[in-house]
Amino acid sequence: YTKVWNSLGFNPSQDKNTYHNAPNHNNKKKKAFCIYKSGSYKDFFSGSGGTVIDFLQNEKNYSIERAFEYVASQYNFTDYKIGFDRTEKRKISRSNPQTNQKETKTSQKETKTSQNKERAAKTTKTNLEKETQTYFESRIYSELGLTKEVAKNYFFPSLNRPYGIGIKYIDLDRNTLTFGSDNKTFERVRLTKPYVDKKGNVAKYLSPKNGGTYPYLTALAYANTDVTNGKTLYITEGEIKALFSVNTLKLPFIGLGGISLTAQTDKDIFDNPIYQTAKFDKLTKEVIQRFEYENIHLVFDSDSFQNEGKKDRSSQFFAAVKKAFIAAQKLEIKKFTFSVINPSNQYKAKGIDDFNGLCEPIEIRKKLTQKDVSNDLFWHFKLDTKEKPQKALKCLQDAFKASSQPKPKPTQIRLNGYLGSQLLENVAFQNSILTEKYTYLQAPTGLGKSYFVQHYLTPFLNEKGYVVLFAAPRNAIAKQQAAEKGKIVFTADTVSQAIERLKTEQKDIVYTNFDKLHDAYKVLTELHGLKVFIVVDEAHLIPFDSSFRSEVIGSVLDTLKENPTNLLMTATPTELSFETKNFQVISTDKKAYNRPNLVFCSDSKMTTYALEKGLQVIENGFKVIVHCNDLEAAKALKKSFESHKTKVHLFASDGLDTQEKEVFEAMQAKSTFVWNDNTDVIITTSVLEAGINIKTDRNVTNIYLNKTPFGFDNTSYRQFIARIRNYNEFEVDNIIVTKNYKHFLPCEKLVLRYDYQNSLELAFENAIHHSNQMDKQIANDTYEKDRFSSSISQNVYLNDKKGYFEINYQNIFADFTKHIHSKGSPYFENPTKTFFYDNEIDKGIESHTKALELEKEKAEKEVIIMFYNAFECLLKSVNKETKDVRLESQTAVQNDNVEPIQLTAVQLQIAEKLLNNYFQLLKTSPYKIKDVPKLKNILTCKESFTMRKTQDLSKRKNQYISYWLLDRKEKGKKIGTKEFFRIEEYERILTILSQTKGKELTAQDMTNKLNKGKHQKNRYTKKTALSICQMLCEIKEKTIKVSKGKTAKMYQFESIKIWEKELEKLTE
Repeated sequence: YTKVWNSLGFNPSQDKNTYHNAPNHNNKKKKAFCIYKSGSYKDFFSGSGGTVIDFLQNEKNYSIERAFEYVASQYNFTDYKIGFDRTEKRKISRSNPQTNQKETKTSQKETKTSQNKERAAKTTKTNLEKETQTYFESRIYSELGLTKEVAKNYFFPSLNRPYGIGIKYIDLDRNTLTFGSDNKTFERVRLTKPYVDKKGNVAKYLSPKNGGTYPYLTALAYANTDVTNGKTLYITEGEIKALFSVNTLKLPFIGLGGISLTAQTDKDIFDNPIYQTAKFDKLTKEVIQRFEYENIHLVFDSDSFQNEGKKDRSSQFFAAVKKAFIAAQKLEIKKFTFSVINPSNQYKAKGIDDFNGLCEPIEIRKKLTQKDVSNDLFWHFKLDTKEKPQKALKCLQDAFKASSQPKPKPTQIRLNGYLGSQLLENVAFQNSILTEKYTYLQAPTGLGKSYFVQHYLTPFLNEKGYVVLFAAPRNAIAKQQAAEKGKIVFTADTVSQAIERLKTEQKDIVYTNFDKLHDAYKVLTELHGLKVFIVVDEAHLIPFDSSFRSEVIGSVLDTLKENPTNLLMTATPTELSFETKNFQVISTDKKAYNRPNLVFCSDSKMTTYALEKGLQVIENGFKVIVHCNDLEAAKALKKSFESHKTKVHLFASDGLDTQEKEVFEAMQAKSTFVWNDNTDVIITTSVLEAGINIKTDRNVTNIYLNKTPFGFDNTSYRQFIARIRNYNEFEVDNIIVTKNYKHFLPCEKLVLRYDYQNSLELAFENAIHHSNQMDKQIANDTYEKDRFSSSISQNVYLNDKKGYFEINYQNIFADFTKHIHSKGSPYFENPTKTFFYDNEIDKGIESHTKALELEKEKAEKEVIIMFYNAFECLLKSVNKETKDVRLESQTAVQNDNVEPIQLTAVQLQIAEKLLNNYFQLLKTSPYKIKDVPKLKNILTCKESFTMRKTQDLSKRKNQYISYWLLDRKEKGKKIGTKEFFRIEEYERILTILSQTKGKELTAQDMTNKLNKGKHQKNRYTKKTALSICQMLCEIKEKTIKVSKGKTAKMYQFESIKIWEKELEKLTE
């Protein structure tokens, strides 16, 4: 077959085996196609092999007849017959023509079957390749937001077995990790389709056989120094989680291929780990030592404690933490923290990368690094590295053991009407409050929980020798509860008065708030030696408040832990980080809340809908309450209602005028708002969700604008609709307006839009609407039948008048909420009706939005003038108003001669952003930048009195830091260890550019030169390389004609910039 191989572009030898470039493969450098001296071949890339006839069939897609014809044509054979291969062991019988004929037909049939199988295999392969490419682009480009150039550093599409996302593994010096004596490349693959073995185990990732295990350092290797700076190293399970955390959260993360790989241990003869031998692998140890990390922080998924009925699983998680803890102790790590994603987080996130696109990175970072107390995103467990492992890990071990035990359902208590004395008549509840550490009472709003505590629970506990300490989340609630009976209030402004009253008055019940719970508890127990029973009202706010006042919630949890008996009460329970004895009150004669109407609407049109619907129901004699967490949108809506001569109350924590503030403060003080004036509309933020009762004199419509970026907060909605306390007397309608369609739907594949036609097209994947053609599709079974949660016939019906299928939204929601309730998750009831709102934006809203933009421009100018001319006054003013704890400490000023001013809400927002950038720039290096006043010009434009845009600001900050470090190095001054690597790279680039002096180069030429070297491959993109070169050097730019109508830019190095002058230019 030598002549045939030659005709196909190969040059084989009859004396020896020859190697050639693999055909139909992108990598032409590797010679992986072998033609043996016998004439057969083997393709080591695709795995195919055989004779030249097989090659023509596999690579050229020839039929067997055409392959023989091709071979015959190369030797000019004209008179020939196609026979059978000897290996098939078929013999043609000359003596029996009938047998011969039968065998011929059988062999032809087998050949055809074989060809069909090969064709099917090729089709399957093509489909898998397409599916893998789509999966790769979706995960890497869309979800992670990586460009093609950047993605090459981390991933590659694996378009051959195994199919999936190939994950590159390198060390800190960007060397590819290898294994085995032949130095095979270590790469893992995230499979497009998970593999299920015979035992039912599911594998999502595939590692090289006998490849061992490595930590994923690729993300850290490409990270900037601002990421690797710090004292804490974070470890998580999964490469993509680590990459997201490094690139988005700007924290130093390494990834593990599994939770069991946190540290290495020896094993005994029974294959059990010997924990005393635990140590980090070589690469992890190198990371800790190179960057001088003092702390270790493990971050696991939310299902770490979801081990109910899975004893092995909980022990595996605990073993992983234990190994890492002992290994950390051996390296003298100062602090060790173990965190899991809060299973009750509002974003429904399982892993840390699931927060991507749902939660602001700065919020994730803040709550992850805030290790003092658990919050709504993370549960934190701090382990003392100075203690012995057995003692330090005891609490965590108990938590994992408890997680494997089946969780009991709450004990239901059925009552008629209010709680009153009925609750204490329940023996199980009575025993629980006297013996259990934590009793959790869930009772609907309006059943008199606070009244029950004051008039029934307190006398009962007083007889048992207890004093009741009632803790409300807010000052106003605590004071209002105490005022009814003239009881003692222990809050920040009543401490001294409370202490004096405790000396003489009866100590039956004391009211306090979350902030002063710990102090009040200490006074009662240590100063007066009393036995205390703590009651926490609105307990669902414990995880919520932890997101913005972690120290307060930390002290609340510590106090509850110290006290032997506690009662937590709420109408909307959430999962807490400690075990409780749960009771659920069901009132048999309580009027149920009306099921809501659900309105799908774009974000910009929500206030327009609220305005139109509000005016409509007011005409029908209703009052309106609108819940809107966006203060600016709430103000715009108020203006719009007022333009229609409608009286409006706006309730918010800040941004109110004098009259609104007086009404709101009076309402807070009384904890009740009697709504019998001529005001038709109340617009409120979340301040109305807890502790405020509204009594109305006529029917009400509640409109809940769901403007959150993460879906639907059921707790917030429940608390909002429960504010009307006399709803038994009137009609109360509920409406939810939302843009987050995916959160409400039964499966991820079905995504509704407020445009009705698009909904139908997406649901049926552009199916033809005509009934006859649709019937044909159904008959041929060419569409997906599992698009909806139940059968297609229930959720889709034919509209005869319109001539096409419509979606039965009611059944979809009914199925979905039934499914959700079966899992034990709280959710709003099935909506009464579902609407899609798509009207034009109201002109009044649009004009007011423009007015708000002008107000923002004015506020920005005023803040920047203070930034330049009254800096200390700005610091004091922000320090007085800000809720950002870190910024509050940074803006502390000791100068008593400076008086703060009252900043508006818009001014405060701008000032906080400006000062955060300012302080971030100050701490760039361990050696403080002395010319601080000049830094202000980097952040702002003095001529126009505006903050620089994000991209320009980032560029100028980077330039300033770079020039400042280069100037220090040039003058022989000290720079930090981590900054040294940055300067070293700049010097390498300058050396390369200096050698090109006098030469004209394209941007690609410059990029190639910068990327040349063992550890520099693909380090810089063309855009990044050009930007760095222009930052460091004076480069002459020239445009030349390449061909007809086409031009190209050429660059010529002239000189290295003078760092001191560049610094002056930036700060002029």
